[in-house]
This record gives sequence, C-alpha cells and structure tokens, in this order.
Amino acid sequence: MKKFLAVLSASFILSASTLVVAEPRFSVNRSGGVDASGANTDGSLQGYRSGSFADLATLNAPTVDLSQIQNEITNIQNQVSSNVTTMNQLVNRIDNAENAASTAQSTANGARSRADQAYSLANQALSRANSAYSRADSAYSKASSAQSTASSAYTMASDSSNPTFSLRTYSTWSNNCKTKKTDLIRNGSVIVTFTDSVDCFGG
Repeated sequence: MKKFLAVLSASFILSASTLVVAEPRFSVNRSGGVDASGANTDGSLQGYRSGSFADLATLNAPTVDLSQIQNEITNIQNQVSSNVTTMNQLVNRIDNAENAASTAQSTANGARSRADQAYSLANQALSRANSAYSRADSAYSKASSAQSTASSAYTMASDSSNPTFSLRTYSTWSNNCKTKKTDLIRNGSVIVTFTDSVDCFGG
C-alpha cells in the first residue's frame, strides 16, 4: 500500500512538474501570434504531445472569406456608377433646357426686333399718310378757293350789266380729243381759262 501511494505520488509530481515546465513555453498573443520560445530544437513543444511548431505557426494566417465584402464593394461601385450615369443624364437635360431657353430667348428677341421694325415702318407710313393728307387738304382748300374765285368771276362776266368782264367759248383738238374751253376776259385780256369738257374719239 505504501509502495502504491509512493508510485501514485511520484506520478502526480511528475505530471505537475511537466505542466509547470511546459506552461510558459507556449502562448498565443492577442494579435494571434504564437510565442514558442520554449520549443525544442526539433520543432516540437516540450511537455505537449502535439505536432511541430510549423503546424502551430499556421495560426498566424487565419482563413477569412472576403467574398461577401467583395460583393458589397461591387454593389457600391455599381450604385456609384449608376448615380454617375444619372447625374450625367441630369446634366445633359439641364444643358438641353438651357439651350432651348437660349434658343427661345433668341427667337423672342428676333420677333421683338421684327415687331419693332414693323411698328417703326407703320409709324413712318402713318406719318407719310398724314403728310399726304395734309398736302391733299391744302390742295383741296386752294382748289376750292380758286373755284370760288373763278365762279365769282364767271358770274360777274355773265352779267351784261358789267362790261368789264366777258366770256369766250371755243374748242381745241389734240390727239383725237376735243376740249371745250371758256376764257374769262377782262378789259380785253384773258385772265383765266376754264375747261368745260373733254371728248375723245377713236381713230
């Protein structure tokens, strides 16, 4: 019994000493690196039944699936590209609207200029018409005055009691046209000639 306890105690002490010796020889840093300064020259860790240090070193290169991240990046790139295309379309529409507005403004300016020209021409025509009307009115006034004077003289000449004036009626021919005229004579001199009628004949 004592021998058995001694063997058991020895085994326990051996196991405990092995754990104590092996514990500081291998640890994992926060960054995932392996501190294996206590490894044996053959690459194995003292006190552990494990593979070589090269096997443990693979802990420094963990495998990470980046496909999901890549997909997210691709989606973002597609959205950016789509937004850029939309912005380009918007810029084009703005440019088209500005060009259309500029064309409309130019057309409006041209129409305004033509309207101004037409208005100016109308004013000029009105001015000429007013001038012509004024001249015609003046001529009519003068003609009326002359007619009145002639009529008065004709009346006086027709009055046999007034020997100062006399009338002489005659006809002239020119280019197959017969013109009947009357002269108003005062003291033997013709002071005015009246055209009574003009008759033209084919020939």
